[in-house]
Amino acid sequence: MSPAPNEPDAPGWYPDPGHGDRLRRWDGSRWTGESRATPPWSEARAGMSTRRKPSRHWLVFGVVAAFLLLAASFKAFTAGPDLPARTVFDTTFISQANEVCRGDLAKLKADRPKPGSRAGKDPGSDETVAATVDDVADRLRAVAVQLRGLSAVPDDRADVAGWLEEWDRYVDLGHQYAGAIREKSPRQKSLAEEGAKSGRRATLFAQANKLDDCMLA
Repeated sequence: MSPAPNEPDAPGWYPDPGHGDRLRRWDGSRWTGESRATPPWSEARAGMSTRRKPSRHWLVFGVVAAFLLLAASFKAFTAGPDLPARTVFDTTFISQANEVCRGDLAKLKADRPKPGSRAGKDPGSDETVAATVDDVADRLRAVAVQLRGLSAVPDDRADVAGWLEEWDRYVDLGHQYAGAIREKSPRQKSLAEEGAKSGRRATLFAQANKLDDCMLA
């Protein structure tokens, strides 16, 4: 059954239907007795509709986690048995690749919103977020183009190519995600999750092969 016009379709804190200056918790099926004052930075003060809130909630956590922050949480994934065996040993390629990544990729990491910051909590309108994701994806693709221009020894080329194919997959998912934002598509969540997995694979490969500056985290 679809929610009533004033009922959200996901658990969370929303404008209190009976008190415009307060937020009330929705547990997914009913309003609870929990309420609190509306923070000055809350979108509720800007008149955002209750039905739109779940989409914004996912944008904040989905985009920031998967793309704008270049999946900062990957660091939690890069230890122990998840780390693959090292397969790239060309020290010249590794050095040159790290030098490339210390350029644009380092700048992307420096530019990303910090967790808990205003930009991290509210990355902006749907179009602003989509444009930012597209820009990040384009800049990541440019880094991949530079990496492909480097020469690796024959024994390492297949593994390097596979790594960059994963990098491309992450970029393509970013563009798909931006499109889903603009279309307000429910695919946003699944695309962000798929993007996080792809980025994790690329990051783990980089860590295992001493490409530390090329990790997406």
